[in-house]
Amino acid sequence: MALCHSTDCEVCDDYIGHLQGVEAGGLQFTPQNLAQALDEAWAMGMQDIHEDAQAELHCRLDMAHQGFDKQCNQYNCLWWDYEALKVQLEKEKSHWREAEDTVTCLKGKSIEASTSCPLAPAKGKVADDCPPPASDDIHVV
Repeated sequence: MALCHSTDCEVCDDYIGHLQGVEAGGLQFTPQNLAQALDEAWAMGMQDIHEDAQAELHCRLDMAHQGFDKQCNQYNCLWWDYEALKVQLEKEKSHWREAEDTVTCLKGKSIEASTSCPLAPAKGKVADDCPPPASDDIHVV
């Protein structure tokens, strides 16, 4: 179909409207309303872009939040492990101090026993291993 160059041709307007999906008698794109149509199209396009960008940003923020929660949980588990190890270390230190005290006490008894009797007496031979007192020291009354 050939279009005429007249701006008020109803047949041409109907044909152009049909090609653009606009019913006859609806909004026709003429130089007067072209700026308005572009502004509306621009606003709708920007709204779509804004919604898409907002959805993408929301998705990325959700992923970052999930990653943060995961790392926070790992940190908490490590902290609990650290606290448990700290308690276990204190128990081991306490056992170590008890063992040192026991060894020190046994060394002290060993030194006392070795100064009174050169050899540690066996239970059955206490009187045999230690020398008897001198007869001069015995006083009979």
